[in-house]
Amino acid sequence: MQRNEASEKLTTKQQAAIAAILRCPTLAEAAKAIGVARVTVSRWMTDSTFKRELSKAEGDLIASATRRLATLTEKAIRTLEQLLQDKDTPAPVRVRAALGVLESMVKLKSFQNLEERVSDLEGSITWLDKDEI
Repeated sequence: MQRNEASEKLTTKQQAAIAAILRCPTLAEAAKAIGVARVTVSRWMTDSTFKRELSKAEGDLIASATRRLATLTEKAIRTLEQLLQDKDTPAPVRVRAALGVLESMVKLKSFQNLEERVSDLEGSITWLDKDEI
């Protein structure tokens, strides 16, 4: 199903509710922002089309944030390098910068390992499916 087709099944208020949910900290505030009762938004949250469109919108928001953060990566690394190498930087700041680098590397390596394992499992599932045919 195309995104436009699914969006067309939502009312204008429901589409506004999705946008409000993404920018407001609570459902009550989101409901108030679009001029409906909180129970109305809560009821919409149980609708499969609404939930699917909200999930897509959340995914788009996360993808956008990820792209923005990715553009800051080089600058962040340069900043950490400068902090670590500058002897005038207080030791606690250098230690915290070093720990941040190490923690990030551990997380990155964990994500890479997880991605490899998931990929291997997906390959095994495809292989099993072909054998069953």
